[in-house]
Amino acid sequence: MSEWHPDYQAGKNGWTHYYPTDSEIYKKGVKAREGDNGDSGLGGGGNGGGGGGIILLGLILLPFLIMAALFIAITFPVATLLTILVGFLAMTLWSDPHVDALMKLFILVLPAIVVFMVSMKAERHIEQFTIYRWIRHGIRVIGFGYLSYELLQIFGPGPRPLAADMSPFQLILLTLGIMIATHFGSRWLDNRSAMIDR
Repeated sequence: MSEWHPDYQAGKNGWTHYYPTDSEIYKKGVKAREGDNGDSGLGGGGNGGGGGGIILLGLILLPFLIMAALFIAITFPVATLLTILVGFLAMTLWSDPHVDALMKLFILVLPAIVVFMVSMKAERHIEQFTIYRWIRHGIRVIGFGYLSYELLQIFGPGPRPLAADMSPFQLILLTLGIMIATHFGSRWLDNRSAMIDR
């Protein structure tokens, strides 16, 4: 759906200092803002600026939100999967034409947190099985290794990412060190959780 696309939101909300990557999608957003297709957005065309501010803030925070979501998904895969399924179902059944897809996501954040907390009970029940604990352990070690590798490519104490001042060998070595630390940390958490449940 083009309404998810940043170019569509840029045209719809009248962002000025924005260079679209797809001019056709951008033009669709402009038409939506001008009312050519009858879609005035949430609360009418007069609220476009406010909606644009929310969406712009979301785009700025998007990398951090993605990293946080990946962290949670790696740590609790079953609860995350159940939350995604319920969220997808809610998005599919919610057919209000006056609320765009991004606004729906913002509105569904709080219910998603509730669903995730409830799904943690299912996670705790399934983790009683040894085969699942081994699968989850593998997901955590590989997932955190990949996540740390990507973070080193993006973030750093200054304007340059940490990976820019490291050789490929040093980067791989640090990633492997994080994976080993994840292995022992995850095993310690699993053992501690098992002792608490007894």
